[in-house]
Amino acid sequence: MHTSLSHWSCTDLSHCLHTSVLLIIARSLPELLCHLYLSISLPVRFVRSLWRKRHHQDLAVDFEDEDDIFDSIRRSYQGVHVMKLFKPSKDEPQQPHGLKDKIISIFKGIYHKVVYSRLEGFRYSTRMLSVSVVSFILIYQVYVVFLVAILALVDIVFDLLVIVGDATEDDLQWVVGLLFYVFYSVYSKTLLLGLYKGDNGHLTPKEEKSNSTLLVGSMRYAGYQVAYVAWGYFIQFLILFIVAIVLAVIIILVINGFHGWLVTILHNLWPVLLSSLVVNITQKIVCTFAFLQQNGEVLAIDNRRVFFVVVYFMFFYNIFLGLVSCLLRIIKAMVLGALFLPRLDHSTLPRKFQWFDPGFDSFCGFMHVENAHTHPVVLTFISLVQAEIIEKKRLVRNNSLEGVENGTMMMKPKRPINTVARFQWKLAYTLIKNPQLFIQRKDAMMQIFKQREIEADVDDRNIRIEILGAKINIRKRTASGNSDIYDNKGVRNQTPVSKAEKSKPKLKSKAKSEMKELKDMMLGLTESF
Repeated sequence: MHTSLSHWSCTDLSHCLHTSVLLIIARSLPELLCHLYLSISLPVRFVRSLWRKRHHQDLAVDFEDEDDIFDSIRRSYQGVHVMKLFKPSKDEPQQPHGLKDKIISIFKGIYHKVVYSRLEGFRYSTRMLSVSVVSFILIYQVYVVFLVAILALVDIVFDLLVIVGDATEDDLQWVVGLLFYVFYSVYSKTLLLGLYKGDNGHLTPKEEKSNSTLLVGSMRYAGYQVAYVAWGYFIQFLILFIVAIVLAVIIILVINGFHGWLVTILHNLWPVLLSSLVVNITQKIVCTFAFLQQNGEVLAIDNRRVFFVVVYFMFFYNIFLGLVSCLLRIIKAMVLGALFLPRLDHSTLPRKFQWFDPGFDSFCGFMHVENAHTHPVVLTFISLVQAEIIEKKRLVRNNSLEGVENGTMMMKPKRPINTVARFQWKLAYTLIKNPQLFIQRKDAMMQIFKQREIEADVDDRNIRIEILGAKINIRKRTASGNSDIYDNKGVRNQTPVSKAEKSKPKLKSKAKSEMKELKDMMLGLTESF
């Protein structure tokens, strides 16, 4: 007995030690893999950077062959994308007419939705891959923590946690989380390809937000995504745990003979469920073949009187269906909101209230910024410009080397380049080809401002001239009215001199000065024109 007890203790102890070692390795596995990757990747990149510094040219697109840069641009993903744009568009597939064609088209649609279609040359951005790796490590670490926490209770509540075979709800949540993130990555690629074409999809259009808001959303994206994955894993774990407990309790009660209540519930509910299903299917069939023209191909009502009679009688029945439908709507919203919580590409709010969702807002900002900086057309254009410069430098260098080898290289004085003249020539050519740019030049704007100032100055001077002319006329009338009276012989009458007569020389001198000022103003106005 003592021997058997000792053997059992040693076996249990060795099993515990083996389990502890496995758990330690499992918990440290992401760190070990990351350190291994850095230990190999950093030296390789360091050597490649030293080699690239002397022998490699950087372009905006991804290329491999340095000897033929233009061919590399053509074979890159961006170049292939641009070449596809120049090809004539394919004809739209015709609508299937027969039942066989419709079934085949349905299966093709399901196949294209389920099976991943690889796009040659497409690469996810570094930020998206980094977020994916960090999220995967987070889910893995949380899974290991949950596994360690429930390991001691597995023998006690194992039967209650079983869902399918030997898989627990934690295992199911692990699989669900990974599948959702795979679908999220594929859908992000689809949205980015749509943005390349100018299709926003269900994203918020770029015009509705400022550039700073989009950039802030792009900055928040990585942190928000990891945090939402953590919360989504926790909430989904709770939901699946509750569902597993409920299913386990129901199965255990049925196995132990407590199934009367379940039979009663199903007996009371099946007529309602069956009638609702039959009514919905009947409405669909009747609307397709009886109330729509051309068997539903055209949205035009046929048999209008019968249609309104059916609508009247179905009104009361649809009220009761609506009560059940409202409850189902609430349940669907809760389930889908919990399942899609880790995915930032789907907002849990309606279209008009998506700006209340900070996670979806950050995803929209990230996608728009990604589209602006990774657009294949832009990168191809920049690469072509860079390739032209590289080829010109390479051609000059090769010609110089050939001349040195053949002995025909002569030191010629470098011809001075008049950069100002070249700039003026290019400027003149640009203005001739684009006359609308002439108005926006600085000299033209200054000339317009100067012309406006001259016009304002002319108006001011005209007003002053009119005022001076009016004053001169008034003073002339006053001077003529108070002039001296002479007789026929030209002898001045000896009449008493009034104050007006005494001020006559002053008025004349003032009038002369004002006339002189008026002439000066007219002369200045003429010179200004």
